[in-house]
Amino acid sequence: DGIELLHEIRAKKDNPNSSKPALVLTANAVAGARGEYLAAGFDGYMSKPIDDILLGQMLLKHLPSNLVTLSDEKKSRPADIVIPPEYASLEGIDAGEGIKNCGSVQSYKPILDIFYNSIIPKSEELDRCFAAGDWKLYTIGVHALKSSARIVGAQDLSDKAFALEMAGKDNVIDYIKNYHEDLMTDYRNFRTVLHDLCEVRKVSDDRDKKPADADIISKLYREIYDSADAFDYDGIEEALEEADRYKMPEEDEKIFDELRNSFDIVDYEKITDLLGTKV
Repeated sequence: DGIELLHEIRAKKDNPNSSKPALVLTANAVAGARGEYLAAGFDGYMSKPIDDILLGQMLLKHLPSNLVTLSDEKKSRPADIVIPPEYASLEGIDAGEGIKNCGSVQSYKPILDIFYNSIIPKSEELDRCFAAGDWKLYTIGVHALKSSARIVGAQDLSDKAFALEMAGKDNVIDYIKNYHEDLMTDYRNFRTVLHDLCEVRKVSDDRDKKPADADIISKLYREIYDSADAFDYDGIEEALEEADRYKMPEEDEKIFDELRNSFDIVDYEKITDLLGTKV
C-alpha cells in the first residue's frame, strides 16, 4: 500500500526521490486518516475526490519557488450546480455531488457510464473472491468499489463497501460473510436505476456502410492496441468510432463488439489481450 511504498522509497538512499516530499491521495477520508498518514512520513494528505484548488495550494507549498510561475488568472469555485432533470431522480445517487466530483455535467456522464457498465463484471469478480475465500483480493475489490461509488455520488453504497474493506483489512471475516450479499444487492440494483440513462447502444444499419478491407481493419486494430497500451482513452474511442463507419466481416465484428465491451469498463488489459494476435 501507499505507506509501505513510502517506506521503501525512503529506505533506498541511492534513490533520487528518497528525500523528496511525498503527498498521499487517498479515498480513506475517515477521522484520523490524515494524522495516520502524516505520522507515517507523508508530507501532505488529500482525500478523493480531488479538489484542484487545494491540490494547487499543496503543490505550491512543496515545490521549489524557482520552479513555479504564478498566473494572475483567478480560478473560482463553481457556482451552484444545475442538475439536469434526468439525473435529479436517480435513486441512491446524489447527482449534484457526482457532478461536483467530476467537474461538470459533461464529464460526469462518461464516468457514470463506466460505473454502470462495470457493475456486472465487478460484482461477479467480488462474488468469485467471496466464494473462494480470497479475502485479500476481495478487500482490493471493495476498495475500488468504494472509490467509484463515491465519485458518482452513490455515498451509501460507498460507505457499505468501505465497511467491508475495513473488515477485510482487519480480518473480520464474519462481518464480510454477513454483509456481502447486502452490498451485492445494492450494487446490482444500480443496473436498474441507471438503465434508461446509460443503456444506450447504437443500432446501426450496415446497408449503407462501406465494407472494411484488411488494411483498414489492421490499421484500426493497431490504433486500438497502441492506445490501450498507452492508457489513451480518447485514442481508443476515436478508433472505435471510425470502426462504426464500416461494415465488418462477421469474425471481426465479434472482436470489435468485445473491444467495445472492454472499453465500456475501461479494461485496457483485456483490450490488449484481445488484440495480441492481431497486431
